[in-house]
Amino acid sequence: MVSLNMIEELTDKVIKRLVENHRSQEFPRLKKLEDYYNANNEINRRLMKDPSKPNNKIANAYASYITDTLTGYFIGEPISYTSADETLLQDLTLIFEYNDEADENAELAKNASIYGVAYEMLYLSEEDKMIRFKSLDPKTVIPIFDKTVEENLIAVIRYYDDYDVVADKTFTIIEVIDNAYVRRYKLDNSLSLLDEYQHYFSLVPVAIFKNNEEQSGDFENVISLIDAYDKMESELENYEQL
Repeated sequence: MVSLNMIEELTDKVIKRLVENHRSQEFPRLKKLEDYYNANNEINRRLMKDPSKPNNKIANAYASYITDTLTGYFIGEPISYTSADETLLQDLTLIFEYNDEADENAELAKNASIYGVAYEMLYLSEEDKMIRFKSLDPKTVIPIFDKTVEENLIAVIRYYDDYDVVADKTFTIIEVIDNAYVRRYKLDNSLSLLDEYQHYFSLVPVAIFKNNEEQSGDFENVISLIDAYDKMESELENYEQL
């Protein structure tokens, strides 16, 4: 967890360092969890010392089985809402329908199960200024909290790579979202501000859903068992072909 004393500490240098640290330290772990969910297990990258010998690579999809089963039990039935305030309920229903809220909740539950945490951003649509919400890719989100006992969320950094076709060059776009503004930067050796705009929510418009206090994925602690089972089945198939 990233903690800062105040939002003013988010200088260009700090933003750049946070993204670099996250990309090198946290991103690989989250990408590994995503790979296992997609049955791209470690066995798929196995090389044999003797290339003439069989090298079967049987990757079991136990990770996706665990996540899909748990999220199915958890969010298989859409959430229902009631309120004594009929007007409020109608407004909420309109927003939920506009955002396909049931599908969005299923995606958040799936992300939390895989990565140990899920993020959802609120924003206003450009066309009609309706409230929208969208799950973010947990692999590229950095929440920042203050150092108080409450650990208040003071900003969120989101980053992603983009490609300049003309220059034939890849660069990184960084969004810094605080309680008033969204600022977009371009990281290409140095950090340069592209634009900024108000989001009008008066707080950081990103909701955080933890899978558990440790923010670990549902199958993260059994990856070694999955690897062992993959290896056992693959070796058995290799033996059959000798």
